[in-house]
Amino acid sequence: AQLGERGVRNAEARGSIPLCSTKNSQRQVFLAAFCCTQGKDLNMSEQLVLTFGVGGYCKGNQTVKTYQLEDGSYRSVCTRIYSSFLGSETEEVVIDLEKEIVQEFFDAAQQLGVFEWEPKYYAKCLDGQDWELEIDHPDYPKVKCRGLSAHPSAFYDLMDLLSPLGLK
Repeated sequence: AQLGERGVRNAEARGSIPLCSTKNSQRQVFLAAFCCTQGKDLNMSEQLVLTFGVGGYCKGNQTVKTYQLEDGSYRSVCTRIYSSFLGSETEEVVIDLEKEIVQEFFDAAQQLGVFEWEPKYYAKCLDGQDWELEIDHPDYPKVKCRGLSAHPSAFYDLMDLLSPLGLK
């Protein structure tokens, strides 16, 4: 079952992401979570500087979006979707961050070589882990990369760095 435009609109209207019933549709749930950020309190004057999403079959999905606010501080909105054959549950956590915490993240990411990652990482394996990273911060190079069942060697180090920003 494809989660098409109608499914995404319905999910937005309910404020949640529907669980798709087929094994191959887990990716559509992940992508819908990416498209339907629930950061309701954010103004247009706030700039999205970081998006990271990760998920996999029977593992749930998480999306962290970090925004730079007008006053120079940051806010992360983390959406977690826990799913099983019994249904799904969505949790959203909003974390206000000091500028220094986000600066430490970007400095450490730079040391890990994140800004030199390839655009795509794929392995021929079904039911693996999907992930996507996009960085658009004015003080750092832009990054847009993704993977399916494959990732750069520093991937799990990056996930550790994302913990203060809301990733579990």
